[in-house]
Amino acid sequence: MVEKFEKDGTLPAGVDSDPEHMELRTILEDPVGQKYIGAFAKKTLTHESFFAWTEIQEYRSIPTADYQRGMAMHIYQKYIKEGAILQLGCVKPADRQCIKAVLDQSKYDASVTNNQLYDKVQQAVFIEMYHNTFQRFKVSDEYSEMRKMLRETYNRVCLSDFDYIAQIGEGGFGRVVHVRKKSTMAHLAMKIQLKTALLETFSDDPNRIDNERRVLAATYHPFIVGMNYAFQTETLAIMVLDLVTCGDLQEAINQAPNKRLNEVRVQFYVAEIILALSHLHELGLMFRDLKPCNVLLGQDGHVKLTDMGGVAEFAKGTCLDPMDSCSGSSPYMMEIGGQRKGNTEARKLSQSHRRRSIMGTHGYMAPEMVILLSQPRAVRKGYTKAVDFWSLGVTMYKLLTGVRPFENKRFLNEILTEVRFPPYMSAEAKDLVIRLLDGNEHRRLGASPELLAELKAHPFFNGIDWVRLSVRHMIPPYVPDAKPLEQTPQYASFDALMEAYRTQDEADRSGGTPMCDWTQKPSPADQRFFQSWDFISMQTLKIEMGIANEMVSHDTNFKVRQLMGDPGDSSKASPRGVFILRHANSMSASRGNKLGKSM
Repeated sequence: MVEKFEKDGTLPAGVDSDPEHMELRTILEDPVGQKYIGAFAKKTLTHESFFAWTEIQEYRSIPTADYQRGMAMHIYQKYIKEGAILQLGCVKPADRQCIKAVLDQSKYDASVTNNQLYDKVQQAVFIEMYHNTFQRFKVSDEYSEMRKMLRETYNRVCLSDFDYIAQIGEGGFGRVVHVRKKSTMAHLAMKIQLKTALLETFSDDPNRIDNERRVLAATYHPFIVGMNYAFQTETLAIMVLDLVTCGDLQEAINQAPNKRLNEVRVQFYVAEIILALSHLHELGLMFRDLKPCNVLLGQDGHVKLTDMGGVAEFAKGTCLDPMDSCSGSSPYMMEIGGQRKGNTEARKLSQSHRRRSIMGTHGYMAPEMVILLSQPRAVRKGYTKAVDFWSLGVTMYKLLTGVRPFENKRFLNEILTEVRFPPYMSAEAKDLVIRLLDGNEHRRLGASPELLAELKAHPFFNGIDWVRLSVRHMIPPYVPDAKPLEQTPQYASFDALMEAYRTQDEADRSGGTPMCDWTQKPSPADQRFFQSWDFISMQTLKIEMGIANEMVSHDTNFKVRQLMGDPGDSSKASPRGVFILRHANSMSASRGNKLGKSM
């Protein structure tokens, strides 16, 4: 552990030989330690340093350029610049100017915001915490209580940790349930899968059994459904995901007047989808099944990609690599050391690596994938991540019109016919769809870093501030009327839930539907394919340890200042800043009469 801290840039030079400095650093690495020293920092009014250290540590772990740049801007605006809401007094003016210069340059080159940008700030904050917080913490009752807690075994999540509120959906060997975590009262979606059925499904390559879990563990992002926990029993493999309550974009189309959405909403949704796809691509992953029903709409008006089962890698060293260092047995597999390789390796990914397996939905597949349907595998040319941007073009067209541009067509000559546009679609929207549906994958917007930059600069996205959007600091143009979450559990326990499912299964079986045996256990030899299943995200640990709510409270105040025009923020005078203010001022209208109501 000491060697790790010496190399990760978080410690000032020369302090690694001091046992007390190393003890503080170890406490800051541990979620239990964070809980206790964070609470003590708040109590002693020294919490600015603690919050800054924690957010910089999170920033260092972000493996993709756009999201990291957005977080870098967020930290500067919140802690570093003159007059910041939580301005740090330990930052030297020269370091402040240096950081500002890098952030100004990042507007043209996101890669300059690397992991080391805030090293000096984090080191200064560490020394400030050591003198102002830790010295008093060591002689407090809270310190003794922390030591006792650290000696106890970490709480591993289990079935009895949840209330079972309602069934959401089910498939052949999977059930999804609305649950509530007892310790945090967080409402979540629990995906319950039968191990023997997973083994049968992936019998050709059992090492792929946990691919979806690996992807969810590696892709923490504002616009991708997050995984909070993964755990198992002898018979079940379970994932606990974000609960997104306002349906998907296909449902939004179905519920809209004229069965289509207006361009203000579509612009916002497509921009967030682009950021999610870019995040996957920088990690060496392609989504392969983008369509409206795989984009969920949250009660806050933001969207999230869901269903990572079709994700595939197009480079070596991704989270799907069998030798990936994050696939070990530790439930805390998203620690900083396991993620940081993303920034250096992901940006050197091969743009030419091609996949040859067929995945996706007819009507949304790119031509280079459709042609594979008629080819034996040995002669297939394959496809690249550019298929995701073709699917984005189809999805955008459907959001705007209610239908696909190639409705029910699966043959190449039909897909490559000219797209027809309705008269109500703007010239900017038409042009963007045409350029996303370019049959030449090498010209398709988004297909390369240069074409991705061109995509973001397209006139259709005028008014979108990509940096602020990347950290959800733009107000959505439409906020759905979300029903209050059900609070009363329908089932007294997990066993009661499964008994209800067994009763349903018996009825289905009597009707001739074959059902799975939910009591069947894999053999001891097959259990090894689940040895790395357990997982708790670091973001979830912040919630578990009581850190997250306090940080969110401060972040909300900061966010409001940004949206309403923070003095000294030069971006407020730009057209994009006007866009943000316009939507902030009309927030009440969006709630009352659905701002951005469909055409």
